[in-house]
Amino acid sequence: MRFGFFFQLPYASGQSERGRFRDTLAQIEHGNRLSFDTAWLAELHFVPEFSVMSSPMTVAAAAAERTKRTRSCIAASREMLNALERAAQLGDE
Repeated sequence: MRFGFFFQLPYASGQSERGRFRDTLAQIEHGNRLSFDTAWLAELHFVPEFSVMSSPMTVAAAAAERTKRTRSCIAASREMLNALERAAQLGDE
């Protein structure tokens, strides 16, 4: 059986975005020590009560630097959609 996390990064009033990212990375590190397999990261914009993660790739890189076992996975990312959109536009030329 495999275990993983899913992160959207909401934060409460009185909590800073920096603190929320620090806490998330600490949770991923702790999950690594507990042998969690994955940490799924979702990109969401403009609603801080729901999420402050605008670049899951950056968070994944920071998590990868701190872990050996837990893999960072991108659950939803506009960056991926942008790449597909650019490829489709190139194909139309």
